[in-house]
Amino acid sequence: MDHVTCDLSSDWAKRAFCSRCGSNGWSHVIPQNTMSMVAGLFQPTGDFAVAQQVFVDERRPLAQLAVTTVEKTGAQVIAGFQSGDQAS
Repeated sequence: MDHVTCDLSSDWAKRAFCSRCGSNGWSHVIPQNTMSMVAGLFQPTGDFAVAQQVFVDERRPLAQLAVTTVEKTGAQVIAGFQSGDQAS
């Protein structure tokens, strides 16, 4: 945790990243007081399920998941964060 840096990236979110390599860690959505964690922070256990995919309008073609989930564009996600929608 020595190299984790947190930055207020907007009026509604803080982001954490590695100050050495720049890898993303998590986002803290201030109005909802929720955190979104990067999946790579966890050891795979089989106990996690993908509930939704966000910023789908920005994903690379090879990042398409093989599971069916709710999909939200960046505009939809940000609008939800700003409105305090817990489902964002």
